[in-house]
Amino acid sequence: MLAAHSGERPRSVFLVSAALSWHAIATSWTLDIHAVLAIAAAVGYSLVCSKGARIRPDRVVEPARRVSFYLGTLVWLLASISFVGDLAAERFWVRALQIVLLLYVAPMMMAAGRPISAIAATLSPAGRLAGIRLLRSGFLRTITNPITTSAAMLGLPWVLIFSPWNITSVQHQWLDAVTRLIILVVGFGYFYARLQVDPVPHRYPQALSLIITLVETIADGVLGVVLWQGPTLNLAYYERVTGADAAMVRTDQIAAAGILWILADVVGLPFLALLMVALRRDDRRHTADIDAQLDAADRDHAAEADGEPEGGGLWWTQDPTLAQRFGGEH
Repeated sequence: MLAAHSGERPRSVFLVSAALSWHAIATSWTLDIHAVLAIAAAVGYSLVCSKGARIRPDRVVEPARRVSFYLGTLVWLLASISFVGDLAAERFWVRALQIVLLLYVAPMMMAAGRPISAIAATLSPAGRLAGIRLLRSGFLRTITNPITTSAAMLGLPWVLIFSPWNITSVQHQWLDAVTRLIILVVGFGYFYARLQVDPVPHRYPQALSLIITLVETIADGVLGVVLWQGPTLNLAYYERVTGADAAMVRTDQIAAAGILWILADVVGLPFLALLMVALRRDDRRHTADIDAQLDAADRDHAAEADGEPEGGGLWWTQDPTLAQRFGGEH
């Protein structure tokens, strides 16, 4: 990965400029063997799941969702080997872009691809039973709780950026690979628990997810404002690896603040759309359950000789659940 990793890469003119040229973006690539192997394993196992599914894959994971998973792995790959992975050690705004791609974009697309369902389709009945027991464990219920996943999602950029972790990791390729994997896993856990398109330890109302998303939008803004208005971070390091002056490093940090604030909210719009779809799906499911209860109750009361309960009035007003839904009196 370049200058910060090897200490031998010459400082390029484009690294000192206010923005990267298209030529720099097109020609800055790196071979990150750790990321390539991890992505190959993820894609390979997904293909194995499709071929070895005991249930027809198209009945478990729709083709569009499988495409979403593969696009997510592609974003993961580009964040690791393209100019984003190549220059993340030298430009703060590029590192911020890498964080957004690995924390938001890639894991959201991968989680929407229902990878857990794809894996479950390959398991034997005993294996699926063991998976259900694992999902019901207290540990998984805790780490997939909305409070836990949201705290991890919001807290990770703060811990990474405002501690020595960020600069230390970009100077050691193996540590940077581990750091990027941690970012991806935190992001995946967040979207897995929030989208709930896969089996989850506990299902929470999607209305709660919408409320949490609004709060998180404000929290993202706080991080952006702190980076924008706060002191310049790691000035000596960036001056050394890029040859830029303090003003240029400061400009990079302001750009990073915009990426972590505005771009993160922009890429969150598809997530908001998915939540709205899930909310409508939950509402339809709830409506269908109520309709089924109505139909069953109607059949039961129709079988009675007088067709009317002892208390008088319409029969469905005597059922607390149905009375609440239709405004009846208990």
